[in-house]
Amino acid sequence: MTLNGALISGCGGGAHPAVSVKGGGQLTMTKCELDAPCGAGVQLADGASASLHATTISRPAKAAVAARKPAALLMDDCTVADSAGVGVMLFECGPAVVLRECKIHGSTKAAIQVSEPLGEPLLAETGGKAQSQAPGASVVGPLLERCSIRSSGGAGVYVLDGAAPVLKDNKIHGSGGPGVRVEAARPHLEGNVVSGGSAEGMRVSGRARDQPMAASGVANSVWSSPECMGSTAPGEGETDEDGLLVEEVVFGPAPPPAGAGPSGNGECSIDEAKVLRAAACAAHKNLHRLPARAAAAAAAFGPESSPCSWPDPVWEEGEEEKAAAAAAAVTADAIAIETEARAGALLIRNTVEDNALAGILVTDGASALLEANRLSCGRGPALVFSDGARGLARGNELWGHAAPVQLEISGQGTAPHVERNTVCLLYTSPSPRDGLL
Repeated sequence: MTLNGALISGCGGGAHPAVSVKGGGQLTMTKCELDAPCGAGVQLADGASASLHATTISRPAKAAVAARKPAALLMDDCTVADSAGVGVMLFECGPAVVLRECKIHGSTKAAIQVSEPLGEPLLAETGGKAQSQAPGASVVGPLLERCSIRSSGGAGVYVLDGAAPVLKDNKIHGSGGPGVRVEAARPHLEGNVVSGGSAEGMRVSGRARDQPMAASGVANSVWSSPECMGSTAPGEGETDEDGLLVEEVVFGPAPPPAGAGPSGNGECSIDEAKVLRAAACAAHKNLHRLPARAAAAAAAFGPESSPCSWPDPVWEEGEEEKAAAAAAAVTADAIAIETEARAGALLIRNTVEDNALAGILVTDGASALLEANRLSCGRGPALVFSDGARGLARGNELWGHAAPVQLEISGQGTAPHVERNTVCLLYTSPSPRDGLL
């Protein structure tokens, strides 16, 4: 069926969709308008196909577009306005589903919801044959590209139940919930701008189906001494033994105190500092696994320093071997953690700004990769890992949030790998923990 310039208003009662495409059916709509459908605007059943071009769907009583395992769906330069439910609902949709340069505004719930069945994930198609996927492999999903998503009552984009959409270069503004909400799913989010929301810019929770689990705490157990464990500051509670994995955290604008170092601010012994320094350099990435108090002390070395700039240690008998074992454990940990993170949500080169809560929250056991994101000017911390969250945060910029803590890591079992991030403070303070908790 082909519709050009059609106007469809209402639907004569009942909760029926204005346009329904059954399995095997094909629909093309160009420059059409659907106003106030009593159910969904366009509904696609299993195996149906549709191409919507420059079409407007406004005030539907349910989703403007609802697709369940369609053969294909293309929405190009379409407008969805004021849905009473979700704007666009995609269930069990593969890469043949594409939303490009669409405007989705004013939905009562999420602007876009992408989900999978609770059973097996979608399989990649190669030459018309399904490929089985090993645990942790990427799962194919729909593409959302260069769309404008504004003023949704819930999340801007809600991804759940193992779905793996690609969101690229979208603008998401003014969401009532998180700009992007991910629950036990593995989306690829790249180059998006998420701003002005009433909750977190991006919230990632739960582990994706079949995501591998890296062992943790191996490297830390080699050198963590009792005096370096415990609370990060009076009244802040206890850190768990996994600690943090930190590399080259840069602080500004307040310079660290002159002569600050592990023994000066972190209450770590010089013996531990020697082992940390040697392990870090031997791992070729200046990595060092530290409990929270020691992490703050290492950060106090300032913008120009790394563990490799510390004075060469004078080895006692057996210490050099201990450091080599620590370095090997650090390297193994880093590889395992990154492998685990890449099998979950991927957040790459996104701009997240001016949201009411954290810029990005990773929580509830989730493991995600956060790389080269720019988090700024929110009213909560820039980046939060909590409640057993893991993963890798590398090369991100965190600055200008109206909270004394820009990077917060809390909760039992929370053990991310944090590497080469730039942290700039809104408020100056002599305490290094104002940047890192």
